[in-house]
Amino acid sequence: LPVTEVSSEGLESLRQQLPWCEVVGDARRAVDLLPLIDLSRDVVQGEWRLESEGLSSPDAYCARLQIPYSPPEEYALELVVSRRSGDDALAVGVVAGGRQTLIYVDQGWDRGTALGYIDGNPPHNTETACPTRVFTGPEPRRMVVTVRRSHITLACDGRLLVDWRGDFERLSLSPLWSVPDQGVLLLGAFRTRFEIRKLQLTPITGEGEVLRAP
Repeated sequence: LPVTEVSSEGLESLRQQLPWCEVVGDARRAVDLLPLIDLSRDVVQGEWRLESEGLSSPDAYCARLQIPYSPPEEYALELVVSRRSGDDALAVGVVAGGRQTLIYVDQGWDRGTALGYIDGNPPHNTETACPTRVFTGPEPRRMVVTVRRSHITLACDGRLLVDWRGDFERLSLSPLWSVPDQGVLLLGAFRTRFEIRKLQLTPITGEGEVLRAP
């Protein structure tokens, strides 16, 4: 496919004219996050595995690990994930305005997707709660989380599931999913085995920081 150079002003114009599309920054600046993970140092709960197919989560209560990467102000996070067993949540932890929060995918309350906590409310009690179920079988799903100024979205296979605008000061992280470093991304799973085949971040505004050499 041909490559077309677009200025930052052009990208912003595209985002305004095509708000339903995933317009991100220069893909050549994308950071592959999976190779940064050191299970001996980054796992907080559960027996995670790095295999040839990707990162495998355990069937454990609030299994989670932190990713040694501090994201920029604005970014797009792309995941390709399959569910291997179990029937509960994948938790994708992002940093927005310096605050950690989670997007819960197929959460246990109603098998829906939501952002939380917002104003201290759990995800199923926020305005972002979406009943759409993502993992209906073993097929891999492509998810893109975008964090912009006062705006967080999640699209799955091109379908927008979470679209929240607000003050990032309203966001928080449940203590059940806490990790030692409050400035990094994280992944979690609740009593369900997921296989994360791709975990890639593309900066939109600013520069992220790899906190530890792979």
